[in-house]
Amino acid sequence: MDVVEAKGVCKDREVWRNYFFLFQKDVSGCLCRRGPDASSHYDVQRVPGYKAHFVGSVLWMQGRQLFGQPAIDNKGNVLLWNGDIFGGKLSGNTETSDTKVLLDALGEEVPTLQVMCTVRGPYSFIYWNNTSKRLWFGRDRIGRHSLLWQINTLCSMLVLTSVAKKSRPEFQEVPACGIFCAHLDENNGLDSIHLHPWSDMTEDELSSFKKESFELIISPIKIQSPVFLPDAGLLLTGPTTDDLSPFTQVEHPSLSHMKLLEDLLKDRAVSSRVDDLIGILKKAVKVRVKTQLDACQSCATICNAHNRSTGCKEVMGLNKFGGDFEVKSSVWGFKSEVRSPTEINAEIQDFNSIDQVSANMNSVHIEDEGTKHVCQHCKTAVLFSGGLDSAILAALAHEFVPSGEPIDLLNVAFERPRPHREMSRKERKQGSTQRADKFDDVPDRKTGRQTWAELRQLHPERNWNFVEIDVSQEELCLERSRRISDLIHPLNTILDDSLGCALWFASRGEGTLVLPSGDNSSYISPARVNISLEDSLPMTFFLTLVQVVLLGMGADEQLGGYMRHRTTLGQRGWQALLAELRHDLARISTRNLGRDDRILSDHGRQGRFPYLDEGIISYVGALPPWHRCCPIPSLPPGVGDKTLLRLAATKLGLYKAACLPKRAFQFGSRIANSKEKASDVSDRL
Repeated sequence: MDVVEAKGVCKDREVWRNYFFLFQKDVSGCLCRRGPDASSHYDVQRVPGYKAHFVGSVLWMQGRQLFGQPAIDNKGNVLLWNGDIFGGKLSGNTETSDTKVLLDALGEEVPTLQVMCTVRGPYSFIYWNNTSKRLWFGRDRIGRHSLLWQINTLCSMLVLTSVAKKSRPEFQEVPACGIFCAHLDENNGLDSIHLHPWSDMTEDELSSFKKESFELIISPIKIQSPVFLPDAGLLLTGPTTDDLSPFTQVEHPSLSHMKLLEDLLKDRAVSSRVDDLIGILKKAVKVRVKTQLDACQSCATICNAHNRSTGCKEVMGLNKFGGDFEVKSSVWGFKSEVRSPTEINAEIQDFNSIDQVSANMNSVHIEDEGTKHVCQHCKTAVLFSGGLDSAILAALAHEFVPSGEPIDLLNVAFERPRPHREMSRKERKQGSTQRADKFDDVPDRKTGRQTWAELRQLHPERNWNFVEIDVSQEELCLERSRRISDLIHPLNTILDDSLGCALWFASRGEGTLVLPSGDNSSYISPARVNISLEDSLPMTFFLTLVQVVLLGMGADEQLGGYMRHRTTLGQRGWQALLAELRHDLARISTRNLGRDDRILSDHGRQGRFPYLDEGIISYVGALPPWHRCCPIPSLPPGVGDKTLLRLAATKLGLYKAACLPKRAFQFGSRIANSKEKASDVSDRL
């Protein structure tokens, strides 16, 4: 279950009326896009001296029935839960919403901290314990979901939300350093909040989270961290000559990258570690692919409309499109066949109601009793540059997505900024041709097509939907101003701008569906397809309707994927590299993940990060750095960086993708200007 939280408490009722409800109105559009399936609010009336208001918007991901939020039990406890329980003691019940599972667990006579330390999966949460009058909130150890706060000690006001507009500069990200607790009564104001830190937080990390505007009391009671992060200060012994022998013995400059990787796999210990990584990564991908509704967005909408018309009480899905739902301009279950504009137009005109749409969907079956149906459309997509990380995710997703369903590969490319000059006559004449060509030479488009071909060759039975998402400068500027800058807030650097915009367009999934060369076969499309009636070609303009997008965040930070990791090793040795790898992972919540969650959820989808699964982090974190990567001079980029992951790709049969060099997303998609400094504040946001 994914929910968008907005929660506020305040002592001054006049301030409350003038601020919080204006704020709620201000962000209501953002909240509804994040949680399009249901929304509600709840006031807690009996908080001594305070007014407390909870608002929740739900993206339904788990359970047979939608479980609304704010979730309230019979004791008056209130939960806003933006997360997924993928493991731990509370997992395993696929019939019930994980929101209800967690609410029931928190309502038992068990300390809140004890319950939360058993949760495995991404989350942010807000929980009001009505008995103790304590407000608990926080993010998971890695910080995979967004939570922002604003604290005004002058009027004792606290506001927590998943997203806030840039016109509200007072909001900052809640640090993913532990679980926070505010005790609300007439004697304890909001000038102090208690933090129960994760057990593996260092003193230096905790000191950086202290705020000047209020007193943050760091409790001696810590929470057991669900992941293993090695202490960067530990004295590292090694590596010994034997440790590095598999890597130094393949020092043959004339060998290809592929041959170097194949030679490394001949070492039994190396091969065993690769098998271990693949096994854990498979589990991480499996739970993220399987834990979702058994329907794409369009089928969930149709099923819900059918249930409303027949009076069924069980609802399979709600309108995912907000106000943009337009039957006459959209088709679901499209079979890729060449038809004339007249035929297409006639078919569109026949779709005068949702019931007629469902009647034309061969792959959807709706029964009058209950909600049993079959949806064979795409439900899972991969953010797909064609590089190492995304190639592995696509290959592993293939093992767990049902054989009859496609997988969407979302590949984004940006137009280069044009110089401010008049186009020549020749340029105007060639305009339409150049539009296609200028996206073809984008680096991620090239690697995307190459790895798409490799996946088709490796798994020809799968329909791999390669979606080319081309973004013009005009559209980039428009959407950045209209929506994206608010989602990036409170971050504001040039890097945030580049990555946030690239991720927003990629996860929107609106582009061109490319058919393999010479492939005229019919298959069920998983998406809403926008039809050009002037074109007699197959429908190719495409909007994915998946619920889940798999992303490769976290691989570089853990497995030594950055060029600076090679520099650190060369200049300061293995101990320094270990410290840098730990530091990279520890700060990923503040650099990337809160922003990425706000961006992805704006499309009513959920981003999932298999490389940041607790099992992966704990396994990789226990490895010495030379078992993860070996960026020594004899192993060039494309082999020595993320060596363990490259070897995994080799074992999976992704021979070309295994050797591709690391390329940053912002440069691979060509949205960034290499002449700009990534850490500078962006004047475009």
